Amino acid sequence: MHKLSRTRNSDEMNFYRVNDNLGYVRGNITFSENCSNNLVVSDEPETTIDNLRNSLIMIQSGNRDIYPIENFQESYERFVSRLNGKAIKYNIPERVFKRENLMRKNLENLEKLLLDNYGFLPREIREIKGRVKKNGVFQVSNGEKGKIFKYFGDNKTRVESISEITRKLYPLFPLIERTNSGKHYVSLEDGLYILEEFVQGNVNLERNSQYFSKLGETSALMHDKLLQLIKENPNLGKELLSDTKYLSESNLISLAIDLSLQGHFDISSDFQRFEELRKGMESFPGYFIHGDLNSSNVIETSGGLRFIDLERIKKSKRVFEFESPLIFAGNMEVPVYVSGSMTNLIGGYNRGSSEEVKDFEKHLIEMLLECSLIKNFVIRNIRRKEKENTKENLLENLSLLRKEQS
Repeated sequence: MHKLSRTRNSDEMNFYRVNDNLGYVRGNITFSENCSNNLVVSDEPETTIDNLRNSLIMIQSGNRDIYPIENFQESYERFVSRLNGKAIKYNIPERVFKRENLMRKNLENLEKLLLDNYGFLPREIREIKGRVKKNGVFQVSNGEKGKIFKYFGDNKTRVESISEITRKLYPLFPLIERTNSGKHYVSLEDGLYILEEFVQGNVNLERNSQYFSKLGETSALMHDKLLQLIKENPNLGKELLSDTKYLSESNLISLAIDLSLQGHFDISSDFQRFEELRKGMESFPGYFIHGDLNSSNVIETSGGLRFIDLERIKKSKRVFEFESPLIFAGNMEVPVYVSGSMTNLIGGYNRGSSEEVKDFEKHLIEMLLECSLIKNFVIRNIRRKEKENTKENLLENLSLLRKEQS
């Protein structure tokens, strides 16, 4: 069971998300493990949702009404009318909150941990502070070799699968080191940590036509190699499941609701079109993708481009690989779409791939980028109250993207 609780003002509605289960509630909400694609509005102090899927749930004055999520516009109108005029307190999902607020590490303890587990005695340990993630990434050196020691989630089998992929596809990905006991991770109080090769090269490259073209070619090579690897080792990919549930009806409706509550009706009307995107994805086979090829994860070396930060490797739809590199210059930076970048990225990809991106898939990529830009605005500007990602920035990016489509 997922139990969510915060200190709250009794006059507020609280927003919670657990995977693709979302709730606007007066108090606490609990979703059982077998729930998926549900959207809840409740005035109860304690709400429990069990064994429900693909449902709209309205709970008011002890009455519980359950409707199927079918027609987007009807579902949206039914819920937004109940929330108009309400003050919404947005709570960060617990899994995300944990990842962004890892425990502070004692550097002397890290030195002993690296020596005991890897036989690696660092002369230097430097904490790398990201824009969001804190206390989870360290650059370490013994004077001869540089390594990265970093948080890598809490799924041991997944870590081992990704470690095997790095070994098989080296040097495309950095190697993850084995511990003295043969594992590829160490367990700390706040999760699993890995020690991986530090990739020397140029990072945060200029996002110009040459960059996107080369990135497309290397991404195609990676996809071909990943597909071949999983075909040869079918059990290797079973832990690498997709986590792209933000295209579920519940997520799309909630994004549209949040925009409307803030008066952005001109943008919220776009979400009905994204139903076509969600349904169109179903016609494509699964691919194994990196999942986060923003430019801070792309290193230019003497041997070509290499990709780092492998936490999001997964079996998904190929179109999702184009999302991050075309929008983000770096992790969690304000989105910037570069004019012509989609054409250059797909062109490079098609030159290097054994299976070209077809016109309908390109259409879905265009729609996915629009959806992702709007989603990022909702999460950053509305739910997190981070004002750097302004509406003006969103509209400028959408305008550049749509001009390229035409």
